[in-house]
Amino acid sequence: MGIFFTNWLKSNKKQSQQEGVSSEKNDCSDCTDFNKCMAVLENVLDNEASPVEHQFFKEHIEKCMPCFTKITNEKDIRALIKLKIQKKTVPSDLVQSIKSKIQETV
Repeated sequence: MGIFFTNWLKSNKKQSQQEGVSSEKNDCSDCTDFNKCMAVLENVLDNEASPVEHQFFKEHIEKCMPCFTKITNEKDIRALIKLKIQKKTVPSDLVQSIKSKIQETV
């Protein structure tokens, strides 16, 4: 769910930027590795980063305020989402119904 929401946020941000609307100040000018950092950030937050990526990012955010701010904001957003989202049990008959519909279309 977190990945879906993060991707949705990125999609909406890109759309806003294309329309000339900026939802946040993206001060990348101080970070020479900003694009690499954002890719590593996603891996770190999704617990998919390698030890090398973890080390790179840890060392980098100690020196780079834009990236430190970005990871702090991302962590806050994810924590808020986890706090607000409730896991609900899906009735087994609904699961079977969905599975059978999928099998019919395949």
